[in-house]
Amino acid sequence: MIDRIRGKLLSVEPDRVVLECGPIDVEVAIPACDVGSLQTQVGANLSLHTVFQIDSPVNGTVATPKLIGFVEASTRSFYRALVGVKGMGGRKALRALAQPTQDIAAAILGNDIKALTTLPEVGKKTAETIARELQDIAPSFAGSVPVARTIVEPQPSSPWIDNAVLVLVELGLKPADARERVQREAANNPSEDAQDLVRAVLSNSNTST
Repeated sequence: MIDRIRGKLLSVEPDRVVLECGPIDVEVAIPACDVGSLQTQVGANLSLHTVFQIDSPVNGTVATPKLIGFVEASTRSFYRALVGVKGMGGRKALRALAQPTQDIAAAILGNDIKALTTLPEVGKKTAETIARELQDIAPSFAGSVPVARTIVEPQPSSPWIDNAVLVLVELGLKPADARERVQREAANNPSEDAQDLVRAVLSNSNTST
């Protein structure tokens, strides 16, 4: 797995960049939310946090491998969570990241369906699904961004529980499932260490299979 790519930024387009990595020029897909900051760095050496993905065939096309780059690791984590939402998938999730993840997370936290439907590829039904499925992890990404309207209150949590949930989401669990498992472990074996909680969840998962 390619976790990060470094090189000289040669060009920036609305959905991709080209990096000079030694003797190879590499095309890397990017979310729209990163375009502005990358345009100011053309000619500079930089690194991007990456995800390798294979796009499913569409309208008779063949499956296409794609390297996706993100300026911030947190944006990559949010993308991975968004991909897991029912009806999204990699292609739609990448296009939907047209605004800073903090703003999207604040809209999710406030159950602001109208704001979510302004994102590319997101209709009302998909927005409602995003708000429901990502409600638990939204506080970890919203930061200090004001929440315009809060209809669904987040469940009481703690930093170590939130961090453990994020790690499990990175490993492929659905956000709601990850939080349920972490909270169950936290109740049975109180710990303020996110790594301990993750290990406990994974251990019990292996035992049950």
